[in-house]
Amino acid sequence: MNYNMVGSLKGLKVTIVGGDKREVELFKYFVKAGALVNVIGFEKLALYFPRKSLSTIREGIQDADILIFSLTGIDDDGKVYAPYAEKEIILDMEKLFLIKKGALILSGYIPEHFKKELNELGIYFQETAPLNEISIQNAVPTAEGAILRAMEMTDITIHGSNVFVLGFGRCGLILSDKLRGLSAKVTVVARRDEILSYACALGYRTLKLESIHEKINEADIIFNTIPALVLTAELLCLLSKNTVIIDIASYPGGVDFAAAFRLGLKAELMPGIPGRIAPKSAGKILASIYPALIIKILKGKEL
Repeated sequence: MNYNMVGSLKGLKVTIVGGDKREVELFKYFVKAGALVNVIGFEKLALYFPRKSLSTIREGIQDADILIFSLTGIDDDGKVYAPYAEKEIILDMEKLFLIKKGALILSGYIPEHFKKELNELGIYFQETAPLNEISIQNAVPTAEGAILRAMEMTDITIHGSNVFVLGFGRCGLILSDKLRGLSAKVTVVARRDEILSYACALGYRTLKLESIHEKINEADIIFNTIPALVLTAELLCLLSKNTVIIDIASYPGGVDFAAAFRLGLKAELMPGIPGRIAPKSAGKILASIYPALIIKILKGKEL
């Protein structure tokens, strides 16, 4: 393909590999834009797609100019987030070699060892979950879904409850705002003093992460947004059996879930919340950003 001629998606061969109902919306947009779109890993949602678009892994990967994986992405073992696939999708070296040189991969997350291999194979890639234009908008359905799940898991109201939000990045900030709107008593927990100062200036209670053991027993609900192990077995032992833990951090999360299970705690890792709670809205976010991003990257290849 002559990338100097790229100014639209028309004629591009796009394969969507795994994902959830967000990708249904994305599929519709790319088809409307004139792309030739295949999907892999949507057997349980086959009614949403024309039969001819349902592809095998080999066919879909080797023919694609663009490969799109979900915002949840690819884990360190190569497992692709594909809740509607009939069987697991694993991206291994054999499949990487099927991708043609010069193709572009968009994925929320890509393991570091994969990036090295992709560079050596001449395959372009872009991690999309860290992009501000996506993550900020995506934080809204994520926050709403996390709060909804907390309501389902607890027998108290959000109103008046003691809620700890671990991390105050893009998602933690919006989540805290939504919780305060429901009259929760929100404590922001973070490592950096400047982040805690900002949270304090916005009217939240604050707590240094290193001091969380002093107050964690007060939490009715804990939302974790930090993608590193922060809720260790030692900390979990301090919690009431009624405490609800919702982990919305990116892979691998920040909770020792094995310890939580042993202790009988109500804890849940929730990847891909927007795709479960508000797939139409979340899909439109991706459809509003991905086309321009793809065209920008493809044009840049020839600079």
